[in-house]
Amino acid sequence: MCLELIIRFYHRMHLRRDCSRDWLMACGNTWPRAGGNAELFCSGRGQCPRRRQQLRFHARGAAAASELLATARFGRVNCGNRISQGELTSAADFCALRAHLMDLTVAIPVFNEELAIFRSVSSVLNQSWGGSYEILIVDDGSTDGTVEAVERLSEQFPQIRLVRHARNLGRPAARSTLAREARGLWYAMLDADDEWYPNKLERQFALIAELEAEGIDTSKLMVCGNIHHVDRDTGEERVKNFYQGYGVEGYDAARVLKGDNAPISQFALLRSEFAREIGEFDADLKRAQDWDFLIRFFLKGGQTVWLPNPPLALFNFRRGGRNADEIERCMMRVIDKHLPEYGRHSLDPDAVRRSIRGYIDSFRQEN
Repeated sequence: MCLELIIRFYHRMHLRRDCSRDWLMACGNTWPRAGGNAELFCSGRGQCPRRRQQLRFHARGAAAASELLATARFGRVNCGNRISQGELTSAADFCALRAHLMDLTVAIPVFNEELAIFRSVSSVLNQSWGGSYEILIVDDGSTDGTVEAVERLSEQFPQIRLVRHARNLGRPAARSTLAREARGLWYAMLDADDEWYPNKLERQFALIAELEAEGIDTSKLMVCGNIHHVDRDTGEERVKNFYQGYGVEGYDAARVLKGDNAPISQFALLRSEFAREIGEFDADLKRAQDWDFLIRFFLKGGQTVWLPNPPLALFNFRRGGRNADEIERCMMRVIDKHLPEYGRHSLDPDAVRRSIRGYIDSFRQEN
């Protein structure tokens, strides 16, 4: 997918005269003076994902066009593969078009990860996949040199975009900001202290292309895979074969409600619009955020597909900062939040609570 959206301005007194100084890329922040009209269209290289055809859209009047541009970066609409030709009559229409200008947002929340952020960002920049993307980093009020490190990287690599919280709001708030700010059609999660293997995105998008070629709807699909789990405290490492456990045996809402929670923040790839539809992360959950997100993902009609080995990502596990009491509180809160769903799926929430407490007790003993 390679679209180049051009904005061409026409001033009221010079509707038939082209002014080269008035050509801007769609990501620009300016618009013609009051009274101007605008024509928005894609260049000859523009095409829909499945078929080659020029995209041509019109904004009615300067006021409407200004509103469209102002709203564009907060786009919530995903038009899938259906954009062809038509008029821009609302901000939603423009957002739908703009979603095709970038294939992917790589979403990284960060807090005091001055050293680790170089490794995670490098693992994205070194991907073999050739699509268009941004690396969106939300700094959650870091007090070390994280912001300066990201700014240095962004000077060298324009794909990097930094959004800052004025103060530390917590990891759930950072992840919610990432979803709101995402400009790509697809949305990939990555933690600041983890890394992707070089062909991670290439393999995921190849599978998406295969499924779409078979006529399968990918609008609510999450593409997942295995991880290389490294315990940085003990030095132990192993490949977690989620493909066998989830891809072959099946993964659904009932299984997730039981507490079978995949660590999606290392490898998940899904549509940005669907990530926003699932809703913001619970600000009260310092832990168990992925579990809560996965439950809501399945309740919204989401489905997962899993790639076999080799693993997609390197997960650097550390016990530091993992408080057993906090983990238990958060997991019990997730159960309470979704209590009606346990009844709908004929599951005993008390049995799940006992199972979780048993797991947490073993975690306490290890520490």
